[in-house]
Amino acid sequence: MNKLFNIILGLGFLLILGAVIYQLVEPILPPIFPRDKQIAYLKEHEQEIIDFVKSANPKVESVQIDWSQER
Repeated sequence: MNKLFNIILGLGFLLILGAVIYQLVEPILPPIFPRDKQIAYLKEHEQEIIDFVKSANPKVESVQIDWSQER
């Protein structure tokens, strides 16, 4: 009985310790939203997008992308 109680007490302590550490570390990590990932990916491939738009319509001379536009 005493050994089982010590194991349960130790697991409870580890669980509480893990929750406290998570609460301390969570504010440090920046939140990453899916939209931010998508925009970062598109910015990495900006030249490919511009080349594709120009090749799809030969009349297009320049392409400007407005990254700040919201839906």
